[in-house]
Amino acid sequence: MVVIWLYLLGVARIVSGHFTPLEIAMTLVVAVAAIAGVIGAARFSRSVSPAVAVCLFATGAALQWACFHLSLLPGLVDR
Repeated sequence: MVVIWLYLLGVARIVSGHFTPLEIAMTLVVAVAAIAGVIGAARFSRSVSPAVAVCLFATGAALQWACFHLSLLPGLVDR
């Protein structure tokens, strides 16, 4: 996401191409969610056991993996 925004702002040319408004909006949503996650983790780090923390991490990773594979479906790739 950082690389996309650096490209859009003309700061870096690491990537190139055209990004739709939806893709740009998605980077903002993910950034806000990431910041909220970091704040939430810092707040509740002492009240959650390590086992629960590992389960939450694994669940988040599995959801990200599923979303990635969902985005590769032929019906979505062509849009």
